[in-house]
Amino acid sequence: MLKEFENHLTEKLSVIYDQQEARSIAQLVLMHILKFNRVQLSMNGIRELTMHEITSLEIVLAELLTGRPVQYILGETEFYGCRIKVNENVLIPRPETEELVHWILADQKKNRNEDVAILDICTGSGCIPIVLKKNLHSAKVQGLDISFEALDTAMQNAVLN
Repeated sequence: MLKEFENHLTEKLSVIYDQQEARSIAQLVLMHILKFNRVQLSMNGIRELTMHEITSLEIVLAELLTGRPVQYILGETEFYGCRIKVNENVLIPRPETEELVHWILADQKKNRNEDVAILDICTGSGCIPIVLKKNLHSAKVQGLDISFEALDTAMQNAVLN
């Protein structure tokens, strides 16, 4: 059953993470593999997993136990309501970065500057300019990076979002 496997993942991950973080990572992995949101995950606790799902989950668990970040394993993360692809060529967006974006958006809402231009240097995944452009439609927003691999990831994220 799904709930039993969530408990199994949490128990195994508790070796390297505290209980709450282990549970959170287990839920992220399950939602990703099963393509569920949080509500669907909690509503399907008695659902049986297929062999393919179990195999996929065990492969992810083995990688997690090496200490590799869950975002790199899953290849994505959530940032300010957007799905952002991540890989070893870019940094994983942090909550502090979401806070920075929130400050910029709040400032622009207060000042209502229509001619704003924003340049994100070392854009990485492109999460900052993507979210800013989604929320500041008239702003001129650009991302810059010296890494072609990072720029490729940022372009994928721009198309995705």
